[in-house]
Amino acid sequence: MARARRGTPEWTARVGEGKRRAHEERARREALEARLRREVEAVEPVHIRRWLADGVVADELRPVVETRAAWIVELAQDLGGASDLTAAQRGLLDFVFKLVVAADATFGRFLRTNEPSELERLPAFVTAAANILKALGLKRQEHEIEDFHAYVARKDAESAATPAPSMPVAPNGSNPEPQSDPAPIMASGRDPGAPGEVPS
Repeated sequence: MARARRGTPEWTARVGEGKRRAHEERARREALEARLRREVEAVEPVHIRRWLADGVVADELRPVVETRAAWIVELAQDLGGASDLTAAQRGLLDFVFKLVVAADATFGRFLRTNEPSELERLPAFVTAAANILKALGLKRQEHEIEDFHAYVARKDAESAATPAPSMPVAPNGSNPEPQSDPAPIMASGRDPGAPGEVPS
């Protein structure tokens, strides 16, 4: 497409079209971001944003709380997103959030103090969270593993189906004569099979 001269009606029309498309793209992106924010807010743990904004969460726990809140959002997406979650499922996700934060905080205290007693309540937190996840639909994915004998048979069949390398064919269609060993020539400097030569 030829470039329109600046100031011409064609140039003005193209500039206007470019601005219109840019505005539509920006509006579409903003609408998508707003929808994603609503989705996240709908499945985030209850009051989490207010707790973080008001300073209710201790500074040392903020990374744990924020990470686990994002994890809860991912779990909600695995369950179909905000539109498919029931009120009961949202409540269970909120309980899971509290349990995993408590578990992480407990383990963090153990790492700082090296006191085994800090781990006494950890199994209770983990077990409770696991039970809730099972109730929400946590499934074990089954993966089929090929039997050893079937694997060997498949490899043998693949090897049999692979053609063996063929010998090179001369241009006249006959197989090329095998090359003689060059060692005698290299050793004596003469070809013992050449005419007129009598080997000693």
